[in-house]
Amino acid sequence: MATSTNCILHYASKVNYLYNILERGFYPSYCKENIIAGKATKQFAVPMVSFCDIPLSQVKDHMRKYGHYAIGLNIEWAKKNGLNPVQYLEKDSPLTTGVLHLLDFVHAPWNKLLNNKDFLKFYDGPYQGALSVLRSIKNYTGPLTRNGKNLGEYKFYDEREWRYLPNIDHTDTKIDYDDFYVETEFKKLAKKHPQKPHFTDYNLPFNSTDIKYLIVSKPNNIPPLIKFLKKQTHLYENEKQFLILLTKIMTADQIKEDF
Repeated sequence: MATSTNCILHYASKVNYLYNILERGFYPSYCKENIIAGKATKQFAVPMVSFCDIPLSQVKDHMRKYGHYAIGLNIEWAKKNGLNPVQYLEKDSPLTTGVLHLLDFVHAPWNKLLNNKDFLKFYDGPYQGALSVLRSIKNYTGPLTRNGKNLGEYKFYDEREWRYLPNIDHTDTKIDYDDFYVETEFKKLAKKHPQKPHFTDYNLPFNSTDIKYLIVSKPNNIPPLIKFLKKQTHLYENEKQFLILLTKIMTADQIKEDF
């Protein structure tokens, strides 16, 4: 049995969220991460779009947590757009402790130094590299919170998460985004970006040839989806591509029964 699939999937809790993705592409938003190292804890928020490569035969529990609507895109699309699997950290490992120290080191000076032209030259290399690592980490296990509710200890490793992390151009004065916020800045984040999606300047597009699956909850969701797809002519170049796209539709009910 395969432990991963040859595509990555993004799950949604409402059909309208799936429609928005099909119409506009993916827009990143800030997501809060809680990293535990021994008895120490660091919480921060990073901009991302999350996917997973869990095989459909093993995805039932994931759908219960994240929703019965999804879009799956082929792995070539993921590689072309710079997506990467998350680095999972065991909370009692020396690596996790080192990552927390790196977080303290990187965050301390950066807000002030971004106004320094000499620092910006350094920022494009080692500093940006360190930020990329920090934006790609997650605990192997830890408390799971969904919709404000603590669901207890959870093995995040089972999610097989991939992330799209926008490459923010800090030299562009018209763009006002940060690579991450630490816990003490969450109020600032909420005021600055009160509503998702947060990154409307960073669209991640795709077309019908990139799509491998379109998943809806029930069979009665299929006719409205087909009607909607007829209007999304930016996704396909001709009727043949449109008809092939329709063959990629399946339901969560099918997955539960047949996989």
